[in-house]
Amino acid sequence: MASQDALLKSSNHTSYRPNVDFSDGPAASLRHLLITHAGSRQLVLIQDFPDPDALSSAWAYQLIAATYDVDCDIFYSGTLSHQENIALVKLTNLPAKRWPSKKKPDLSQYAGYVLVDTQGTTSQLLEQVNTAGVPLLVVI
Repeated sequence: MASQDALLKSSNHTSYRPNVDFSDGPAASLRHLLITHAGSRQLVLIQDFPDPDALSSAWAYQLIAATYDVDCDIFYSGTLSHQENIALVKLTNLPAKRWPSKKKPDLSQYAGYVLVDTQGTTSQLLEQVNTAGVPLLVVI
């Protein structure tokens, strides 16, 4: 008889459920953060000129956060500089948005911000977010 590591089969697909303990460590901390912020909105900041890693990681965070009733907006301030990055965003409808340069967005709607695939040194948005008093929640 297979353990929790067994393949779970249904009529439409096969998925894998790993035997992972999320009761301690970074995963537990993230889970606690998301539970604590249920019903809130978070700002997800990625590097100014996002690459596929930053884009997909931010989107993954947004999807995970949504399962905890946390809404997220993904922003970058530069441009999508490579054709493959533009194609990734267009073909998948990846919800990353360019920060509006002329009009400052209302940051009061955000309970906090998340840095994904950046420490903030490659994002021009960090100064504006910190000036607005939006707290840093997590760096991924």
